[in-house]
Amino acid sequence: MIKKLNKNKKARTLVTFLCVLISALSQAYVIQVFIQPANLLSSGFTGVAILIEKITSTYFGFSFSTSLGMIVLNVPVAILCYKNISPRFTLFSLLQVFLASLFLKVCQFQPLFNDILLNITFGGVSYGLMAVLVLRGNASTGGTDFIALYISNKKGKSIMRDRMPMGHPDFAGLTTTLISLNIRT
Repeated sequence: MIKKLNKNKKARTLVTFLCVLISALSQAYVIQVFIQPANLLSSGFTGVAILIEKITSTYFGFSFSTSLGMIVLNVPVAILCYKNISPRFTLFSLLQVFLASLFLKVCQFQPLFNDILLNITFGGVSYGLMAVLVLRGNASTGGTDFIALYISNKKGKSIMRDRMPMGHPDFAGLTTTLISLNIRT
């Protein structure tokens, strides 16, 4: 039955769209519930967008929103990589970025924990599961995934092997954060 679904283009497109939609909502949830309350950064372009928002609001008197930053950072890279990676993958990945940005603007999720270690643990696991979901749906959260896929295509290596699990940026970010917490205490 799964082989039949894989051959059905409409079914594959629907599965990809559902994975993109769920992952975008999950990403917005994790950012608002775990990452922002703990004053943490995510990995990749999303983390850069969060950092830009923090810097502009702290030092420049205005806030360049994370959602706008995600779009501004991802679109040029997607355009540059579009021809060398799958157009379908690129378009669904950009849809994920746009939906996550939209959900960050329209949804308001309340933090669950005041403890930074709980936020790191649950946020890292949740963010990793979200990334796996969107990758399993044959899309991504954009940004560094575009770059990794572009390089992987040029080198002839599988992106899944390069990214999962120890090579996943969210795992690396969680590990780095845990190490830095240990250094601070």
